[in-house]
Amino acid sequence: MLNIKTKKTKKLILCFILLLGLFIFRVVAQLLQYFLDLTFLPPFESWDSGILSYKFLFTAQILTIFVLSKTIYKIALDKIVLSIKTGYIFITLGTLYFAIMFFRLIAGLTLLQDVKWFAYPIPSFFHLVLACFLVLFGYFHLLNKGGGLNNA
Repeated sequence: MLNIKTKKTKKLILCFILLLGLFIFRVVAQLLQYFLDLTFLPPFESWDSGILSYKFLFTAQILTIFVLSKTIYKIALDKIVLSIKTGYIFITLGTLYFAIMFFRLIAGLTLLQDVKWFAYPIPSFFHLVLACFLVLFGYFHLLNKGGGLNNA
């Protein structure tokens, strides 16, 4: 049985699930395009910057889904060891990741449209989703460990 202590934790879990759902949508949509080339979805190449082979990328995505799912499950069961330090680390790394991917997205839509890594906005958008998960996880630590956010 789930042991969710507070309304804030419940809301955070819903946010985590939403972010995970968005990422799962991305993985499934790209997989469908790999095999079926559906007309109502962007072409396969739009989902991928081409840096990694698709087999390696797909494996990493499945692993990411597993880790994010396990994290949400542990939060719901109140099995996360809370730490203010961990909270600040996740917020810092997530914010840095977000800033880099936001720059990638904006640069790809404006100045660097001709550079493949920048040219496709779909991967950048879903990197922003993952960055939000990291920031939110850090916030969860601070909120529940008393890192100055109890009244937030």
